[in-house]
Amino acid sequence: MISFIKNYKLFLLVIVSVVLNSCCKDKNTYTSGCQKEPAKYLGDYPLGEIKDYLYFHPGSQWVYECDSTLELDTQIMTECVITPYKKPYITYELLTFKKISINEGSTYKVFYPTTNVPYNDDFKYFFSTVIKRTNPKDPQVSRDCIYYKPYDSSIYGFGSSETRYHGYLDSLEVLGKWYKDIRIFQVAHSAGFAEPTNIGTTQTGQATYYWAKNIGIVRLHIWTAKRGLNTTFKFNWNLKSHQVTQ
Repeated sequence: MISFIKNYKLFLLVIVSVVLNSCCKDKNTYTSGCQKEPAKYLGDYPLGEIKDYLYFHPGSQWVYECDSTLELDTQIMTECVITPYKKPYITYELLTFKKISINEGSTYKVFYPTTNVPYNDDFKYFFSTVIKRTNPKDPQVSRDCIYYKPYDSSIYGFGSSETRYHGYLDSLEVLGKWYKDIRIFQVAHSAGFAEPTNIGTTQTGQATYYWAKNIGIVRLHIWTAKRGLNTTFKFNWNLKSHQVTQ
């Protein structure tokens, strides 16, 4: 279904840094082929608040309702793991997960997570993950990027499509219920979202995710242009009910 991640893109976790200079003569360079120690320790980067938005135990589930058709889509977390990594110059955590839509058959999972964070003296941290959506009934496969920290609208992540942070809401009402601490991310997508039955395969559009702390996605707003037509469609998948544990 619509997950958080759609085509998306659950996941490649990429911790971005400036590319490493591979010359062993550079005192700021650390590679496995050199016997040098890094010039300095880059720091500890636990997931922290990221876990409040992304980590949910297997068995957690979310039921979404499409406001244009009243269709329901139930997504169940089947895998969710946090793995610690420690290198001589940095420690960090990697989060991977897998969610399944029991209504329309899509699977959302982290796409080929990388564990490599090369040493660089000018290292700057941000958390990025790519979610891959697959569906046995739909030949289109998509990979979309969603990132969480730092919360900075000037940076962006890439999967199949660009992802940008679009701000914070103290609270948001969805289907008569209020949710707090909302982070908003917008993805420009080309294909791969589960669409209401009256729309069908789409060619282009955007998806805006509303993530609530300790809840997960509470709203997915989509606008699309149907393949071969100039008509655009706008609709929301709204959280109708949930049972989650962290």
